Amino acid sequence: MEEEQTKRRFPRLRNALCTASFLVAAVAVVFASPLSSSMQNLQSQGRGLLSALGLRRAISSGLAHEEVLNTSRQLEKLPIEQQPVEIFKWVNATFKPTASGPSWVQFTSFGPQGLVITDMLREQGLLDHTRVVSIDTHYLFPETYALIEDATKHFGIEDKLRIYKSKEGSRAMFEKAYGEKLWKVDLKLFEFLTKVEPTRRALEDLGVKAWITGRRKSQGGARRDIPLVEIDGSDGRIKINPLANWDMESVWKYIKERRLPYNSLHDDGFQSIGDVFTTERTKDGESEREGRWRQFQGKTECGMHLSNDSGSYRDLVRRSERVKKGYLWDFEASKRALSLGISLVSSEKFEEVVWNCTEDVFIDIYAPWCPHCQSLDPDFNELAKTVKERGINLKLARMDGWQNKIPESISDKFHITGFPSLFLVLKGSAQ
Repeated sequence: MEEEQTKRRFPRLRNALCTASFLVAAVAVVFASPLSSSMQNLQSQGRGLLSALGLRRAISSGLAHEEVLNTSRQLEKLPIEQQPVEIFKWVNATFKPTASGPSWVQFTSFGPQGLVITDMLREQGLLDHTRVVSIDTHYLFPETYALIEDATKHFGIEDKLRIYKSKEGSRAMFEKAYGEKLWKVDLKLFEFLTKVEPTRRALEDLGVKAWITGRRKSQGGARRDIPLVEIDGSDGRIKINPLANWDMESVWKYIKERRLPYNSLHDDGFQSIGDVFTTERTKDGESEREGRWRQFQGKTECGMHLSNDSGSYRDLVRRSERVKKGYLWDFEASKRALSLGISLVSSEKFEEVVWNCTEDVFIDIYAPWCPHCQSLDPDFNELAKTVKERGINLKLARMDGWQNKIPESISDKFHITGFPSLFLVLKGSAQ
């Protein structure tokens, strides 16, 4: 019925669509399902992360597993306030510098714990024996960037600080490669690209054998049972948690007494601070990290501190390559579309541009990484030329349907089970 209605209303459109060889008559056409079938986890039996990726073998800490356990047990017997000082002495005596520089480093996001640790290292005169490493995900709060600048000056670590980012190097280049909303549709891949991979690259680049973190047991989740000293299951390096037995009150007492700089967002209801879109104010009665990833049920870690088997790591590498290839294609495809008068639609603009439009709209909802969508693109562009040349009153549009969803209020009008999906939306549909 819809096809006959379209033919009666648009005799010239019928010819144009036939000329373009893909008349779909206002029903969705489905060719491919999103990233699932070919993106199954690949398991690797008994092989290390780096060797599975074809990289050089991970640096050995030189410590046996039992030795690490015994060290942690002995340190646990000390008074809690004394533990960090003794841990720093141990790590500096155990991990000697190499030709490439210090073999132990502090990793920090410049949160409260990280600030305390940096100050303690300064007080013990150990900042000259280490480096301070931080990961910039491209999506930190402005207040966080301001703190990094202030804290760098406060501690005098301008020549010690190493900031690692995604391989793309900037938010603009990252979004060109992976889209603006990757975190919404594939948080695991997003955090792999912006946190896990830069962390692993930093450890490898700097020849790190041991790294210090600011994790605490009282933060809960995957952290509730962390030891003072442990072996990282991903690569065999030593991971040190000097404040593991401290509580939040002790951390803030130290910061206030030492008059350390801290993130101003902490005075505005934020207890744990990460990326702008996964961080919210903590509600009364909630633990300090419950404001993180609130929309992602059960998630408590970004992946930097979780062991990755070689199979899952390799799967994420492959998935990232596929997505990146797709979005680099889409960057050029979108420019071609605009030059032909095809509207680019997002979730925020869908109702205005498509649903409430005063003219008929033919929209291609696609996924940039989908090969079928890429194959359809030349025909869709040819249709745009035909519509313009013949003066057909029809608006053409395209939307990345993987990262942009149809508004919930009208989502029942569009049944999308895969990509590409094509819809002819007749004017007045909203009424």
